[in-house]
Amino acid sequence: MKKMLAVAALASAVVASPAYAAHELPPGDFNSPFAGSSPYSLTATGALLADTGLQNVGMTMAGTTLNTQMRAAVYNAGNGFLDFFYQITNLGSSTTAVEELSFANFTGFEVVGAWQQLAAFGVFAAGVEEADSAERNFSGDALGVAFDSNAFADVNAGANQLLNPGETSAIFQFRVAATNFRPGTFTAQNGIAVTGAGFAPAAAVPEPGTWAMMLIGFGAVGFSMRRGRRVKAVPQIA
Repeated sequence: MKKMLAVAALASAVVASPAYAAHELPPGDFNSPFAGSSPYSLTATGALLADTGLQNVGMTMAGTTLNTQMRAAVYNAGNGFLDFFYQITNLGSSTTAVEELSFANFTGFEVVGAWQQLAAFGVFAAGVEEADSAERNFSGDALGVAFDSNAFADVNAGANQLLNPGETSAIFQFRVAATNFRPGTFTAQNGIAVTGAGFAPAAAVPEPGTWAMMLIGFGAVGFSMRRGRRVKAVPQIA
């Protein structure tokens, strides 16, 4: 498995962390290492909430073909967190490697950690290629992984570490401060891009009892405002 080496400035700022600790991904944090100690195993997670199943997504543009199988899932991590998982296979019929994966839409939600592993997990298969870094773009919308980053040294002395045709990626896990989810997107790119279905966090939906209390509250406010407007004229006594 590939060892990940941060650039000197980043490495000096990161201290040893306990097993399964994760690197936080605030907006604008590019080329961040997966945290914890190698082999960066996935953390324990709860029940499977939803799974996209295998999606065959492909594109040919300007003579370049990218054919993939994508899978995404969301698990309940408990304590107010959801785990979003992703994996991709670059099929042998592709004529190009995959350089980056991105996952949307995570705007407004805190991402507390990122992990990866090659061993099969739940609905995911065993992989052969880890990513070099975990990312979050400056808008905070998209999370991502890069298979070949200039911020890290490849163990194969400059060999191409992209996800090549016929290879399956590691399983990527992002833990997010959320309790509900909705449809999202999952994109693979390297010159051309293909997009499949994924999952994204969603704001909590109030329980029926909460809705009832909110409506009662709004009604009371409206009633008091109407009473305030009903000012009766007092007749003057000559």
